[in-house]
Amino acid sequence: MRGMNSRDPHPAGIRPPRRFAGRWWAAEVNAAALLLWPGWLVVAVPLVLYGFPSRGHDSIHHARWTVAFGEQLAAGEWYPRWLLETNHGCGSPSFFFYPPFGFWVSGLFLRLFGGESGVWRALGAASALALLASAFSARALLRRLVPEPRATLLAVLYMWGPFHLAITLFERAAYAEFWSYVWLPLILRGILDLRDGQRAGWLFAIAGLTGLFLTHLPTSVTFPLLVLLVVPWFGLRTLARTVAALAVAVILSAFYWLPCAALRPHVQTEAMDVGWHQTFFFPALDPLKPLAVADAFNIRVFIVFLAWVMVLGCCYALHLLRPAEGPRGRDGLVWLLGGLFLTGFLVPVTEWFYELFKPLRMIQFAWRFLTPATVWTVLLLAQFWPMHGAPRPVRWLHRMALGVSALAVAVLSWDTFPRVMEKYRLGPSRTRSELRTLHDAVEYRPRGTNPLAAADSYGTNRVASANPEIRATVLEWKARKVRLAVEAGQEGLLWVRQLWFPGWQASLDDGKEMPLGSEGPGGTISVRVPPGSYSLSLLLRPTAFEVAGCWISLLGLMSTCGVLVYSSVSWRRTRGEPNSGLSEGHPAADVPQFVPPGQPPGGKDPAGRSPVASDCRSGDTGGDRCLAVLIPCYNESATVDAILEKVLLQPNVAEVIVVDDGSTDGTWQKLQSWPARDPRVRVYRQERNRGKGAAIRRALQEASAEIVVIQDADLEYDPADWGPMVDLIRSGRADVVYGSRFAPGSCARTPWWHRGLNRLLTWAANRITGLVLTDEATCYKMFRREILFGLDLQEEGFGFCPEVTAKLARRGVRIMEMPIRYTARSRADGKKLRLKDGWEALRCLWRYSRR
Repeated sequence: MRGMNSRDPHPAGIRPPRRFAGRWWAAEVNAAALLLWPGWLVVAVPLVLYGFPSRGHDSIHHARWTVAFGEQLAAGEWYPRWLLETNHGCGSPSFFFYPPFGFWVSGLFLRLFGGESGVWRALGAASALALLASAFSARALLRRLVPEPRATLLAVLYMWGPFHLAITLFERAAYAEFWSYVWLPLILRGILDLRDGQRAGWLFAIAGLTGLFLTHLPTSVTFPLLVLLVVPWFGLRTLARTVAALAVAVILSAFYWLPCAALRPHVQTEAMDVGWHQTFFFPALDPLKPLAVADAFNIRVFIVFLAWVMVLGCCYALHLLRPAEGPRGRDGLVWLLGGLFLTGFLVPVTEWFYELFKPLRMIQFAWRFLTPATVWTVLLLAQFWPMHGAPRPVRWLHRMALGVSALAVAVLSWDTFPRVMEKYRLGPSRTRSELRTLHDAVEYRPRGTNPLAAADSYGTNRVASANPEIRATVLEWKARKVRLAVEAGQEGLLWVRQLWFPGWQASLDDGKEMPLGSEGPGGTISVRVPPGSYSLSLLLRPTAFEVAGCWISLLGLMSTCGVLVYSSVSWRRTRGEPNSGLSEGHPAADVPQFVPPGQPPGGKDPAGRSPVASDCRSGDTGGDRCLAVLIPCYNESATVDAILEKVLLQPNVAEVIVVDDGSTDGTWQKLQSWPARDPRVRVYRQERNRGKGAAIRRALQEASAEIVVIQDADLEYDPADWGPMVDLIRSGRADVVYGSRFAPGSCARTPWWHRGLNRLLTWAANRITGLVLTDEATCYKMFRREILFGLDLQEEGFGFCPEVTAKLARRGVRIMEMPIRYTARSRADGKKLRLKDGWEALRCLWRYSRR
């Protein structure tokens, strides 16, 4: 899209409006988002009404963790690492190792849904939220590459991606992995912004990577690995920035991963390093045997793999047929290279790398790389979307890639959703009470423990002993804290129904620590107690790794926030400075700067204040007359002569076309003398007052110069500000330039209510059109003549300005803003705008942005 993603540095005072991306409120007013909301509701309504799929591969695990995590979260424990009642009441260290983000969300939803089946609805609501968030994060990435409605169409395709929705959510019920789809587009968006030197890239990259690390461990291995393989091709500077963002994300998530990595030898993680060899596609490199186990699930995954390979092939063919020049072509090649890396990890040609890099084996299934393939698919479809006027083979190849993706969605949805609805009719597989004490996944059990054997030995008791003279009563039974009242006739072992894990300590009332081991039934805690009556406390104290991780994350968060705040404040302070934001090759003299009207250049005002900037009136134009000035005029007899004199003093002016719109105050009589005074002036008259838009259309018919500018017949605007605007168009940096009264560096003398209404109208225009302007309603709009001719103008009155803005936005024309001076006049001085014109402007914006 021309002009919206320019990477050229801009001097201070020049603001190129761009398409905004990833702003959640934009969907409320953007018609393209109407495609997104229905696509989300089709899935979200069943998830909220019927709940999370309760009979998927991993349903029980996530439901069990949601119950335990949510109940301890509601009890005031912000990060429940130790689940008290899991493993038949013996406890589990699950969240020392499993990322917590998704369960913070589902735990909060659990408070809204009561009853025995409430856990499934809580998980369903959290999954619906994840689906919506993934669509908007994809939209934030795609709007960086393509305009609307293409970005939203591809975001819907990402949301409905077959591996994303049909397999990850409904087939596998992989809740945490489903949340990881939210972060992947944000990471890619951050990388693109970091490459272009945009500050927002740090926020996107750090937030995306931190969120991913706290959401799903296997995807935290696969996706950053791909990123680090791809980013070097964007240049060493981009690589350094990405590595810095990655380092910050590692620091911010240290409270999770540091104890996870340090304590992993104490659980049975070897269960995850089994059978991954058989999850490659074409495991024996035999084209006739694509799957090691050809069951229904693996066949569905293989269909997704085939669709991905076909999309990658189509995009590669697009690159060969019509390689784009410049950054677009380089980006496409880099993303294609990333796609090849990704495909390599799905087949056994990279088995040596799995053997070499142990964390990669812990992802358990090679086909987990289809998760990043989902976002890579829409990224390639956006990157290789044919430009206007592309040859027919190019358009058909892209349509084929798009069709393959849509067909994979249709096939997997047609196959999956009927089975899902059948399972919904069967009802929840487990109730909340059953899930609370269910045994945990084997890879998260402490070594040497057997919860089933422990449950058989304890029965319904929480404490026991082989010595009948030792009895204990439970005083307090909380996660990581147990208090017992002990009566012991002699020294012996007391067994407590909690699995042994590093960090458990036992102490008496006087603080004396007691020997503690794992000799209890099934590897539960055993404490050697002395004779007597006393209370015994057992605490699972935070390990040194937990404490260190929390401190690292806290200090990292404080430092990151401090840097962001300092950077933001510094940027805001320098925005309005005359020489701020200059890049190499842009000397200060080239920057358009202004002084308030009536103030001498470089001097001081009567109050002794420094001027805003030096006066740069007409720019370096060399007297080349290229400008047609269109002046609609109605009842301006008091100012028309003065404004024409100012206009004719400008060296750029080739012709001045004045249209009197049925004036009744003698304006026409004054105008009739001007053609004789200066041959550049031509005057025309409309017999009745038809409005500003009609007068501009009439004047435009007579214009012949290269560039056209609109000038009111009053003295609110100063024609001396045209020079830098002309330079922007003639240098090829813009097709249209708006003179902004409210951009940094401008000088506008206007009442507060007038400024507020203008900013409100501009805010609405930005939301509707997708531009980022500071002054939509400005009179100073300068165009290449052919662009204004091609807009097919229709509005008669003040609707001309919003009509032009909406039509320019739809066409993707390069618009830039230049700060100007402005002195508002009052209604008594002839101001003609009324409040009703604001409502008319909103109507025009909405009407013409949808055509």
